Order: sequence, then C-alpha cells, then structure tokens
Amino acid sequence: ESVAHVAAIAENYELFAKKHRDCEFEINKCFSTTSEALQEGYVRLEYVEGVTLEEVLDDCVKNEEQEKFTEYFHKFCRFVKISNKKKPANFDLIFQNIIVDENKWVAIDYEFSFDREIPASLVIARAIHCYLADRKFRNKAKAWMISSCEENYPEVLEHIERSGMYENAFQFYVQGEYQALSQIRHRIGHPAFSLEYICARVGAGAPEI
Repeated sequence: ESVAHVAAIAENYELFAKKHRDCEFEINKCFSTTSEALQEGYVRLEYVEGVTLEEVLDDCVKNEEQEKFTEYFHKFCRFVKISNKKKPANFDLIFQNIIVDENKWVAIDYEFSFDREIPASLVIARAIHCYLADRKFRNKAKAWMISSCEENYPEVLEHIERSGMYENAFQFYVQGEYQALSQIRHRIGHPAFSLEYICARVGAGAPEI
C-alpha cells in the first residue's frame, strides 16, 4: 500500500505538469516514472531553492504590509484554481508547501492528491485555517484574508467556519490510528512549546508554562 502511495506521486506529477504547462506556476519536478517508483519504492524530486510562501506572508504581517499580503494571497488563490481545475486535486496546497523565488512559485508537496475534483474554495479555506492555527501573531491577517474573500472569493467563506472539522477529518485520513509525535509528547507529559509561546507566557506573568 505504501509503495502504491509513493508511486502515485510520480503518476500525479505527469498530470499536474500538463496542467501547469505554459503557466506562471510550477510543480516540483519528479524524476522517477511510475514504474520506477513501483519497483524501487521511492521517488526522486527536484531540490527547489527559495523560501516558503508562508515565510513571505509572515514578513508582510510583521511589517504591517496588508496590500502586499493581499497581492500574494490573490496569487495563491489563482495557483489553487489552476492546479485543481481538473483532477487530480491537490488538497495539501497550503502556504508552506509553495516555494517562492522572486516571481517563481513552485508547489513542492503533492503527495496527498486525489483522483477527483475538489473545489478550489475548500483548498483555499484549509490553507487559511492552517496558517492561522500555527502562530498567534498571524491573527491580524485573518481580517485581511476574509476581506479579500468577501470581495473576490465569496465561495470560500462558507467553508471557513467548518475548516477545523475538515482538517480533523483529513488528519485522521493521513494518520489513521497513529498519532503525530507532537501529540505523543503531550500525552506522556513532555510537551514541546515554541519559543514564541514561552516568551508570551513569561511576559504575561504566567506561573507555569
């Protein structure tokens, strides 16, 4: 089953490459064919230089650059619509899975793609959810993205309130009965906290982390 899952990456690359041909957005090159992946059990992917779109957006938030942030967000939405126009659909097309190098945008993770159509609005809503869930300082960007969706992508709004439920279902699909290492650490009493969280707790005078 795992070998077939890996081989699907090579197969999906060929399909995504066709969709992204003559397009401003790129897909991370896979050098393995489907038959090679089935035989070897792994795929060879191109190393892409640059920074994640997530990092680019973080800089916009920290510098209070709402207009610049919105421009990047609009471009991301175009990326999703092109990539998911026909099946397969990449459900994991979120900010941290796109590498930006000046005007070059490359999707680096299309492992969890599905042989069916998934509305671009649902993928965009998930990207917003994942971005806001990870760092508190990003909360100010929520209003920017909501405003942008109200004006340009109203179909996204109906998914945002249920995005947490969608994410839980997706993570269960990925992990099954297993748990992520971060979850295990918390359950056995050895949680891992970000430095940002620790500084915020200390600054607030919290008696304990």
